[in-house]
Amino acid sequence: MQLKALTAVHERFYTIVTEVVTEALEGTKDKAMELNRRTNFARTALGSVRAWIRAGGDITSLAPATATKAMLAVESEGTKAPPSAQALKSRAESQSQGLLTTFEGLATSDKAAAIEQMSMVLGQLTSRLLSMGVVSTKDPGLSFTEHRPLRIGKHVFVPAPPTIVPTEGRLVS
Repeated sequence: MQLKALTAVHERFYTIVTEVVTEALEGTKDKAMELNRRTNFARTALGSVRAWIRAGGDITSLAPATATKAMLAVESEGTKAPPSAQALKSRAESQSQGLLTTFEGLATSDKAAAIEQMSMVLGQLTSRLLSMGVVSTKDPGLSFTEHRPLRIGKHVFVPAPPTIVPTEGRLVS
């Protein structure tokens, strides 16, 4: 019954929202796209409230003046497919670039802190590589040619890619 009431109210108000936006867009280029962009909030609000009601929410308990989409957020029940390997790879690349930018910013204000944080991250990544089954070697030549971690006693070192060459305390590619 609440879903029927929600749909009826949405249809009435969405018509008004669309009319107001359409009037404001008279003579505008790409009118359909702009209309869609400006009215999107009403459609997504309907979806949020509908999902909230279906999850057991009672619409009569909402205070319209204070209700937000975040309040109506419903936990997903795992119906969403996990991200693909390509999507995860893209995310990792994007996040690594963001991390490097953050380290560069930190280095300009506090070089020692940047080095400390980068060393910590390198240690975490090396530990994760080893836990994923990457086998370390004691042979430095093999370590560099196969880009495998080098184990010397209790310590593990990860070779840098061959395109990075240390120059006067700076890394240059």
